[in-house]
Amino acid sequence: MIFLGTLVANGQKVNLSDFQWKNRIILLNVEDRSKEIVQQQLQLAQDDGYAERDLILLVSQGKQMYDSDLKELNFEIESLQSIVGNATKNMLYLIGKDGGMKLRQTLPVPNADIFDLIDSMPMRRAEMKKGSRN
Repeated sequence: MIFLGTLVANGQKVNLSDFQWKNRIILLNVEDRSKEIVQQQLQLAQDDGYAERDLILLVSQGKQMYDSDLKELNFEIESLQSIVGNATKNMLYLIGKDGGMKLRQTLPVPNADIFDLIDSMPMRRAEMKKGSRN
């Protein structure tokens, strides 16, 4: 989350390409960010496995984008539309480090589902192998 925090603190416009090859993105596209189902997913995101897998969580409500603390971001929303298209509400999208869509699932999504999918990806397996050498 340091990377996202730095961009927000500097007031820079955040674009999807800012994360490519650095982070995986969990995008929650919601009708109302205060609903219990969204809060459940945000609570799940407190797991250390998010940082371990270079995950950043973003929340999209209408034309507004928020970070995992529900602070509004100056985000170029159009950069996500090319990947998620006409996003369905109350849906979780996983965007890989390569910028491609990896998962689209109705909220809430258990961490085990997210982590198992990521851990099966070749890039993540290489990261784990490299990390075990340190």
